[in-house]
Amino acid sequence: MDKIRKGSGLALRFPKFTGKIRFEKTSENATSIDEIVTLYNSQKRVVQDEKIN
Repeated sequence: MDKIRKGSGLALRFPKFTGKIRFEKTSENATSIDEIVTLYNSQKRVVQDEKIN
């Protein structure tokens, strides 16, 4: 909460199963909240006043 905009959070989408077997990441290798916020802020169409420092 409040990482992008006050009173808002992030919702993540996951791709549907394609039939390929793959090994999942461990919790230690999962993407962190800070990495997700950095990815969000690096988008081309982020409204300037929504960017966090």
